[in-house]
Amino acid sequence: MPVYEEKGLVNGQKRWFIRTYVTDEYGKSKQITRHNKEWIGREGKKEAECEEKRLQGQIYINTKNIRFSELCNLYLEYQKQINKESTYYTYFKLIQKWIIHYFNKKVRDLSQNDFIIWRNKIYKNSLSINMKNKIHIVMVNILKYGMKYNYITVNFEQNLGPYKEKNETVKKEIQKIKYITYDQFKIFISHVDDIHWKTFFIFLYYTGMRKGEVQALTWEDIDFNNNQILVTKNLTPKTFDAPYKITNTKTKENRKIDMDIFLRETMLNYYDIKSKIEGFSVKDFIFGGKVPISRTSIDRYKKYYFNKSGINEITIHEFRHSHVSLIINEAVKKNMDMLGIFIMLSERMGHTIEVMQQVYMHLFPNIQSKVVDIINNLDKQDQN
Repeated sequence: MPVYEEKGLVNGQKRWFIRTYVTDEYGKSKQITRHNKEWIGREGKKEAECEEKRLQGQIYINTKNIRFSELCNLYLEYQKQINKESTYYTYFKLIQKWIIHYFNKKVRDLSQNDFIIWRNKIYKNSLSINMKNKIHIVMVNILKYGMKYNYITVNFEQNLGPYKEKNETVKKEIQKIKYITYDQFKIFISHVDDIHWKTFFIFLYYTGMRKGEVQALTWEDIDFNNNQILVTKNLTPKTFDAPYKITNTKTKENRKIDMDIFLRETMLNYYDIKSKIEGFSVKDFIFGGKVPISRTSIDRYKKYYFNKSGINEITIHEFRHSHVSLIINEAVKKNMDMLGIFIMLSERMGHTIEVMQQVYMHLFPNIQSKVVDIINNLDKQDQN
């Protein structure tokens, strides 16, 4: 067994280490033993096994001679083992584009100045502050991985900290999340003259589901008896060997979305149309058929119908924002319990309450006027 117990327990849990054989650069078998203070308990054992599997069948590289590109590849191999393909794909693309080619030297020769120079190059690219900090976090984690296995002793990128916007930067209105109101949606949808696309955009607006979740839906996921949509999967184009793959949801949690009367009738009518097509199966994708509707088609027809309607175009993800905006603003008008609404929406959207507050609170200008009304009423009471 290549994974062994350390002597003694840590907070009542077992600690693990690995001992395995690899082939060195001269073709000779070499035994290596690795300890890690974080390999504790059941999860720690899994990490130790993962590292042992990574080492098996690979040529052992002397830590004194490892190049930065090799460290990146080792880190990517680790991510490939612990994450689903779409997550690994994101890491791979980011590292290939922004990190791996900027440091053409051995890890032992890296200095703080190398990372200052690299960051200046990143600064000069027209990337959002969020994207720059995604790159920063990945770089920090690469170096953390290197420190974990004694390839490097200093996390130079962590020392520099995250990227920051200049204090004088003014956030323009156009940079804020966009959405369309109910009245704007009615104008937009009135210009959609194809039943397939009309149903698709109605479905987006009335459910607030993510694009990949909608693409992955099959007719088996619609429960007309209970008026519910079962959200259990997601379609991702982030794959190396296929046009798309079906995975679990972004949060890895299943959820149910209740349908209103209008949406239920819309989907029943669409089901009646689709079910009459030869070869129809309930396993078919709702929007597509034997294969899901493509993202290029979605973007093309979305642009076409927004131009036709005269409504300013939003992204598919902003249909999600529009759904939340619709619910919150209607709830405010009716003086409903906002905490209850937020809890309900967090479940419906597959978000935590914290994310709901961070992402959506500023979308609702009506809330500000309600706060002012409360204060004005207090002033009137004092005057009386």
